Amino acid sequence: MDPRLVTLPRPFVVAITGSGKGVGAAIAEAYAHAGASGILLSSRTLDALERVRAGIRTINPDCEVHCQVCDVTSEEDITNLARECKKRFGRLDAAIINAGVASKFVTDSAGDRHFPRGILEDTTADFFRVWNTNFNGAYLAARAFLPLLQETPNGAQAMVFISSIASQHNYTDLTSAAYNISKLAVNRLVEHIDSAHKGDGILAHALHPGCIQTNTNDYPSFWDDIFIDDMSLPGAFCVWLTRERREWLAGRYLSANWDVQELEKDKELIVKEDKFKSYLKA
Repeated sequence: MDPRLVTLPRPFVVAITGSGKGVGAAIAEAYAHAGASGILLSSRTLDALERVRAGIRTINPDCEVHCQVCDVTSEEDITNLARECKKRFGRLDAAIINAGVASKFVTDSAGDRHFPRGILEDTTADFFRVWNTNFNGAYLAARAFLPLLQETPNGAQAMVFISSIASQHNYTDLTSAAYNISKLAVNRLVEHIDSAHKGDGILAHALHPGCIQTNTNDYPSFWDDIFIDDMSLPGAFCVWLTRERREWLAGRYLSANWDVQELEKDKELIVKEDKFKSYLKA
């Protein structure tokens, strides 16, 4: 899945929210390696975006990169971002909805720091902050980018929403209820987009990026055994996922640390049994 060995079709324009650092920045670099003709970077901090742009220019000098400050919880900001994408590039092949936040740590009576357990250790303000960014932000981005993807019928027409394995958790031993539930809702949003817009050619996917230590996380030491994946993994998977149309994976929850050759081998079974979706087991 090395994006340096991939040649994307040209033109190929990708928009990435939350791309000023961490996973989002690494995804942008992967698309630069794969030969994207245009990359739209966005986050809440312009200085961070400029650093990512400088890195992309060393990777792919021919790639046009635009940086724009955007708070995904602001409908005005995300609408302006999509408008700027159309103005500068005239098309959109892939939208990577990456911007997200985790709950704030709490400290127990023994002095140990952890994410809020249950629903009483969290504050309502922080619960809604996480929900607003992770789900409402994803919804607003979907509304903003969908029309532009629909207007690019000769492109990948892909939307990749960065989810989490935590979306499968019904416990809060590791991650908070706010985070788990917001990511589960993102998975279901992807299924709704697939159901409503696959007729327009839209391919929506939810993606667990892997267990990755980002440069801003100040996690307790026991997380060291959990963060085992490389920062480059989700970018490589996104490039693989969007370099050609993979209708058979649309509307599904995927994981960047799955073996793509195994996925290809199980293609018929995945479609037949409608795997990797949220169901009520009865």
